[in-house]
Amino acid sequence: MSQSLPPPPVPTVTPPPAKKPIWKRWWFWVGVVVVLLVIGVVAGGNSDSSNEAASSSPTTEPTEEPSPTEAATPTPELTEAPSPEPKIPMIEDGTWLVPDEVKPGIYRALTPSDNCYWERVKNFTGGLNSIIANGNAVGGPMLIEIAKTDKGFTSDGCGPWSSDLSGASTSPTSVGDGIWMVGYDMRPGTYRTTVPGGTCYWARLRNFGGSLDSILANDLPGKGSAIVEIKPSDAGFETSGCGTWKRV
Repeated sequence: MSQSLPPPPVPTVTPPPAKKPIWKRWWFWVGVVVVLLVIGVVAGGNSDSSNEAASSSPTTEPTEEPSPTEAATPTPELTEAPSPEPKIPMIEDGTWLVPDEVKPGIYRALTPSDNCYWERVKNFTGGLNSIIANGNAVGGPMLIEIAKTDKGFTSDGCGPWSSDLSGASTSPTSVGDGIWMVGYDMRPGTYRTTVPGGTCYWARLRNFGGSLDSILANDLPGKGSAIVEIKPSDAGFETSGCGTWKRV
């Protein structure tokens, strides 16, 4: 009888020891600490650079834009002051060119002499046909109107003619010898005088051109009372040798 052999022994395999998790190893934490330190250093450096850049960059303050008015207003340039012109043009004795030397307009001679003579001319030929109008002293202030079409004006013994028309009349209701502006030197209305004798002449004027066309009406009253009515539409009144006219 055969003898059975016992089964061979089963070899025992010893499993390898289990590995520790990586997070339980000491070198893992050493590495983590090193990485954190590196990150901190880098982050701190970047922060310092940012702060340094921010502090070193110039601060730009907002500039004020000029207002439209200021921007549009140019700086004025200095110019040479013009030569002052006389405020009151004057005409002395002599013959003058119009309008180069004498401007057209109304002029007054306050203190003409008894030998005063004036004339407006259309040319300088010296003939009678060159005279537009002329006149002599009337014993008081005189007025003359020089037209734009005149070529010249002559004055002799009349003193200065001025475009300043003030200073002639002392009362708006009483006038003596002279040529007067109605509504300026004297008021319109009815005036009376007592002619002292001699030659009395008066004329109501539509203008001061000095020609026959300037006369609206005139008269040569004799000695005694004389009356004239001055209308508001009259430009002027001329009187000579008639005494003092007073408004009634």
